[in-house]
Amino acid sequence: MSKKGKNKKNQVSRREEKKIKRAQKKKVLMDSAMEKLKCRNIPFTVHNKGLHLIVQYDKKIADFWPTTGRFKVRDEWGYRFGVDLLIEKLGYVEIIHNVK
Repeated sequence: MSKKGKNKKNQVSRREEKKIKRAQKKKVLMDSAMEKLKCRNIPFTVHNKGLHLIVQYDKKIADFWPTTGRFKVRDEWGYRFGVDLLIEKLGYVEIIHNVK
């Protein structure tokens, strides 16, 4: 086999490896974002196999894409990034109880 054939074969396997890693990373991002919303009891609906979430809290609705972290609160201008900022923009306030 020529060197070109070997290089092409290696490139294919590298592409496949990168594709698998991207898919795994997307899964991790989706799961962690959903977990953050669930643990705060913030309701959301899953669309497009988890690639798009519609999040509702305190009369606000946001479209959220967990694989990129991008979100848009409806009736507000512009897109923002990050599940933590999304939670903040929806008006969620975490109540901390000091138990002794």
